[in-house]
Amino acid sequence: MAEDDEGPPEAVEIVKVVNRSAEVSASGVQSLPDDVTSSVGVTVITGYLGAGKST
Repeated sequence: MAEDDEGPPEAVEIVKVVNRSAEVSASGVQSLPDDVTSSVGVTVITGYLGAGKST
């Protein structure tokens, strides 16, 4: 089982600076600039109910 010997991937540093200023429209809803994108790391834990998963 060579694939079990691999560790989790390393975190990637995000160096892009995002302008967090947002404009508020007349309806009170904030609109962000079109070029704003951000990545969020997600870990998904799956398994059968009662299979010993923990977070």
